[in-house]
Amino acid sequence: MLRTVERSKQQGFTIIELIMVLVLMAIMGLGIRSLFFSREGYSGFLAKDQFLVAALLAQEHALGVSALNNAVSLTVGVAGDEWYFRVSKSGSNVFEARQEHSGGALAVDGTTLSAGSSHTFTLDSRGNLTSGANHQIRFNSGHNYYICLSAAGYAWENSGACP
Repeated sequence: MLRTVERSKQQGFTIIELIMVLVLMAIMGLGIRSLFFSREGYSGFLAKDQFLVAALLAQEHALGVSALNNAVSLTVGVAGDEWYFRVSKSGSNVFEARQEHSGGALAVDGTTLSAGSSHTFTLDSRGNLTSGANHQIRFNSGHNYYICLSAAGYAWENSGACP
């Protein structure tokens, strides 16, 4: 006697489930697209990361030359259509990065830097800022990106006000 076994368990996705997944992916893609496919949004994102690298490098150089007691400078500025981040010690450049800003704005402690202007942070032989104060750097290029630079010379991304 042969018995037929019926399968009651589903063996895949229904067409409705597949369509729902595609619709959700499309909606999420539109939100992500505005951040990464617009030149303005991406330039601020890159500039934020370049500043973090420059700040870390400045602190490392300040700590590395502690025996010489030479200060290290971290300069942020606007030159034409670019933002630049420069680390220098004893008057010579150690590192420089540039990022096209596509009409965006760079502000230090609430003051927007105009074309041709810059702001310099100086780090002592312990890697601390000589100003003794915390600073906030804001990159605005379609989206706002905030960096906090502490009096101890440490830089991190933040969502608003620095402590």
